Amino acid sequence: MHQHKINPLHTLLTLTVLAACGGESVAPPPPPPASVATTISIAAGDNQTGTLGALVSTAPAVIVKDQFAKPMAGVSVAFDVVSGNGVLIAPTTTTGPDGIARVGGWTLGIATGTQQIRAAAGGLSTTITATATAPVGCAMTNYALGATLALNWESNDCINATFGNRHYDRLQFTTTAQQQIDATVTGANGRALLLRNATTNHYVGLQPSLAFSATTQNPMHMKYVLAPGTYVFEPHAPDATMTGGYSFSTSTGTAVDCDYIVFASTNVTFSDQLKPTSCASPFGGVEQWINLQLKTGTKVRITLSNSEFVPILVFRDDRLGPASPTLVSKVGSAAGETLTLDWTATFDTWHEIVVAPKTATLGRYTLKIEELP
Repeated sequence: MHQHKINPLHTLLTLTVLAACGGESVAPPPPPPASVATTISIAAGDNQTGTLGALVSTAPAVIVKDQFAKPMAGVSVAFDVVSGNGVLIAPTTTTGPDGIARVGGWTLGIATGTQQIRAAAGGLSTTITATATAPVGCAMTNYALGATLALNWESNDCINATFGNRHYDRLQFTTTAQQQIDATVTGANGRALLLRNATTNHYVGLQPSLAFSATTQNPMHMKYVLAPGTYVFEPHAPDATMTGGYSFSTSTGTAVDCDYIVFASTNVTFSDQLKPTSCASPFGGVEQWINLQLKTGTKVRITLSNSEFVPILVFRDDRLGPASPTLVSKVGSAAGETLTLDWTATFDTWHEIVVAPKTATLGRYTLKIEELP
């Protein structure tokens, strides 16, 4: 009989492998760990210098990488304004195959100097900086309330990229006391007037639609009730190509009435009167409208007191004009009753306070608008 020879070394190796594996086949190696975003950094558009109110030349971009320092695709990145009151185009985007997310555009705010935006993905964030400079014709002009100025819109004026690339001038004034102001602008049809707080760069007054102070009215009027502080009037040309002369003037001590639109800042208290020539209510009768430009998150308290009538106090979302919905309201039961409304803004800009009588009796009232911490 033929016998096979046994190779001792082969037998030993076989037994060793089987013993190490418990007599079973070897398991496959575990999969590599999943990619996790660990860094976000600036890819483009940092430290630019641009003209205030205009788009920066390079849209800022960031790159997101994982724990292996590889670019990550499909990560949601949100851009937001940190300082300077600029405006972002398409502020939420997603990283591409190269890990880069780019904002649609960044229009610098209307204050010279350093402005910043932030890019965030989950708990990661980075800050992008730009410097805003003023064109030659955009120098700040010190303005004295009550003065009449003959001015010109010129090609080297400030440009407002978020308002049709219109040219505008900057007229700054400071008041140490509360003021009730009537401002007028003459010139070509379509002109506009904006007013901002120079400290916060928040707009207090914006050009309305058409119902009051229409752009075809000459002169065009706006009214303001302003707390002490520094403010900047910004008379805008009708369109991006318009240049030429116009005049600007103000008067103080004006009544809060319905002949022109009324804008108020926060932290003011004023008394006025409901009378037959006040604003016509959509529901019949009369009422007074005071426009309040708020930023999201701003907390306000509105108090109506000392009324010679049974009061109604309404706070509206004014973005749709007369069709705008009521946010909160109160109705009194007796003449002179004090009504108070508290509200935290859930959107930017157009809010409106409405003061109205419950009955046909009219008279004086006091309104207080506070900004709460």
